Amino acid sequence: MFVFGRLVSEARGYQEFFHKGKTADVAVEGIKSNALMRCCKDLGIASELWYAELRCGRNR
Repeated sequence: MFVFGRLVSEARGYQEFFHKGKTADVAVEGIKSNALMRCCKDLGIASELWYAELRCGRNR
């Protein structure tokens, strides 16, 4: 992930692909979404989504 021309995070996405009625485009979108999610986690974006303690309103 680049922000203002600087590399700030790097990740590889993962998506299982079962051909039953789905196209490769669906898998590619899943891979991109997964990689973006991993970059956001590395950068602390929306950290309340990654830690159950924060979701429940309890501080660490």
